[in-house]
Amino acid sequence: MHKILLASLVTVLLSTYSYGQATLKKDTMNIDKFMLAGHVNYNDAAFTNKVIFTGDSYKIILFALKAGQEVKPHSTPVNAFLTILEGEGKIKIGETVYTLKQGESILLPKDIPHHIWAHQAFKMMLIK
Repeated sequence: MHKILLASLVTVLLSTYSYGQATLKKDTMNIDKFMLAGHVNYNDAAFTNKVIFTGDSYKIILFALKAGQEVKPHSTPVNAFLTILEGEGKIKIGETVYTLKQGESILLPKDIPHHIWAHQAFKMMLIK
C-alpha cells in the first residue's frame, strides 16, 4: 500500500502540476510549501470538499466536516486512500467502524460501502 501511495506522489512530482504558488515540471521545479488543511474550509450547512489535483487516473480531494456532518454511505468502483489532516473522524467500512486521528490513514476498498462522519470537526485528504 505504501508503495502505491509513494508511486502516486512520484507521479505528481514528475508531471506538470500547478496549484497556487506551486508549479512542478519535469525539467524545472519552483515549489512553495503549503498546509493541505488550510485549503478547505468548514461550512455550517454541509461538509465541503475541494479537488486540488487531477491526474491521468486519480484525483486528490480535501474534505472538511464539522461535528454532526457526514458523507452518506456509498461505495466507489476504485480503491481510495484517506488521511486525516486535522481533528478526528469516524469511518465505517463494511460493518467495521474505525476512529482515525490526525496523521492516520486507511484504505477504502473498491465496491465496499463506506460511511464517514464527524463526532468533532475534522479535515481529510482522499486520493482516488
